[in-house]
Amino acid sequence: PGFGLVGPALVDAEATRDMLEVRVLLLSDEDSSGIVFETLARKDRPVRDVKVAMCKATGLTQHHCCLSKDLPLKSPNGQRLGADYMPELSDDRILGQCGFQDSALLFLIYVGDIPRGLKVTP
Repeated sequence: PGFGLVGPALVDAEATRDMLEVRVLLLSDEDSSGIVFETLARKDRPVRDVKVAMCKATGLTQHHCCLSKDLPLKSPNGQRLGADYMPELSDDRILGQCGFQDSALLFLIYVGDIPRGLKVTP
């Protein structure tokens, strides 16, 4: 029982029109880059709700998480810049106002120590 799920296992198909399939991809210099969290989220909810649920499910610390819908920008010569140049999503930003359609891939920069045993799917 439970199957390790956070939230309901079944969702009314009508209700999914107002929801996003959200995946969070940890960006890391180490071998630990990959998907760390997946969920369904209502489009009328703030980014903070995804961050809180992700931290509860993974053991990450909320104030160490920086989420973005875009990778860091590129320099004029085409090189990808560092995380300092990644536009962060405000915790108050409403998911439905971020330009996502049915799904959202959020990029995570974690500025703390990665918890031991964090499950990362490449």
